[in-house]
Amino acid sequence: MNRRVTLRLAPALTLVILLSNFAFPIAQASVGKEPAAPAAIRITPPAPVFEDAKRLNELAARRKRVAETIGSKGILVMFSAEPRVYTNDVDYQFRQENNLYYLTNLGQRGATLVLMLGNPQFPEVLFLPRRNPARETWTGHMYSPEEAAALSGVREIWEATEFEPFVAAIRNHQSYRPKDEKVFMSAAPANKPGAGFEALLTAAAENQAELYLLAAAGPASKEYGREQRFAADWNKAATGFTLKNAAPIFAEGSLASSPGFFRPIFCHVGHPISIEYALLSQGSERRTSTRGDSNTRSMTAEKWANGNS
Repeated sequence: MNRRVTLRLAPALTLVILLSNFAFPIAQASVGKEPAAPAAIRITPPAPVFEDAKRLNELAARRKRVAETIGSKGILVMFSAEPRVYTNDVDYQFRQENNLYYLTNLGQRGATLVLMLGNPQFPEVLFLPRRNPARETWTGHMYSPEEAAALSGVREIWEATEFEPFVAAIRNHQSYRPKDEKVFMSAAPANKPGAGFEALLTAAAENQAELYLLAAAGPASKEYGREQRFAADWNKAATGFTLKNAAPIFAEGSLASSPGFFRPIFCHVGHPISIEYALLSQGSERRTSTRGDSNTRSMTAEKWANGNS
């Protein structure tokens, strides 16, 4: 009888011993130590959060670095991206020119930024279309001057229609300030309407001034057509300004952003960009294109497509 019971219990005891040999090493290995995550899996760090004041300071610092690169005898003109259509009557979703966006955080068409380091009264001017609420059903929301200033930090904002008179005055070596009704916002003294242009105009009179535009390779750029047309028109008269390609200023390594912010880098293929940030210390860098077209060529310091250097 006892022998039969022993024979029946033997398989059960054998199973218990085998299970204990597997269970105890696993339990010992897990005590006081988390299992290592597979090397192929990386935990995404939380996105950094920046206050508006810090963001605006960064944008101002970017514009200052660009202006310092241009110098007191130079002027930089940056246009918004031109709207693109397909099937002749359907608009693509608007996407801002990367470098203008990098300096202003503005995503609206029709905006133009001018930087003039040598002008202490108007070192930076933003030309902005006047809002027309009746048309915004079709155009979408347009920035008010207050919204544009809050986004970009630029406090000198003139109506977009004043850009052509401004350019004509500079070409003729004259100072310029619009009439009050055309000035949306200004920090300049109202009693000095034409002050601040002396250094730039003196350089132009001595043929030492420089006009910077983003240049494009090829005879007819879809992305920088307005810049090419502007350059061709500018060169119709001797103005004392030498045309310069601004693209190398924004090329890789030319501008260093503050820690924690993206820097502009030119590449061939466009990707959507935003003013959201990733810490460079974590190895994240934004790579931007000229204006979002996969066929767009990288900017170089070579000759302008119309023959100007």
